[in-house]
Amino acid sequence: MAQPLPELHHAWHERVAALVIPAQKADPVRLTVLEGQQIRALQRLVRGTSASIGLPALKATLHINEEGAEQGLPTNDRARLLAWAHAPAERGKTQVAADAVILGPAEGGRNRSVPAELSQLLVSAQHFQLQAEYRDRPGIWLDTSDGWTSWHEAYTLAVGMLMHNHRIHDIRVRPVDRG
Repeated sequence: MAQPLPELHHAWHERVAALVIPAQKADPVRLTVLEGQQIRALQRLVRGTSASIGLPALKATLHINEEGAEQGLPTNDRARLLAWAHAPAERGKTQVAADAVILGPAEGGRNRSVPAELSQLLVSAQHFQLQAEYRDRPGIWLDTSDGWTSWHEAYTLAVGMLMHNHRIHDIRVRPVDRG
């Protein structure tokens, strides 16, 4: 289950780039900058107490509303798919409600900016490819499908594959340059 953010006794005053994944599917993922006290900024963006989910394959941390589902806040399908795809302990369990925020992994108690590659994937890429790593072929990524025009649709298939095809160890969605 997602871990609540620890209470810190010092304010973070650095500027970090973050991705906001709105719960409303019609609203695009957007890049923003967190300034000042980042814990308060995160709580404001997720509309409550923030919990974090590590997404090591993406070199990122997903911040969600810890009690959003219990409070009846709008479901965030896109953030849930990222959690289920890249945090196996969350798969099939964690429900995400309200807007979510992605930052880089914390280092030394400080947040880092979201990786540029992840920002490009979720904000500006227009074509996507789904790759799978099978248990009997570790380290080898095989193209399973391409031609996706939505990372959300590609991740929907990816999570289904992870949950129903036990031969698959891991998946990844990558941008494809069609230009």
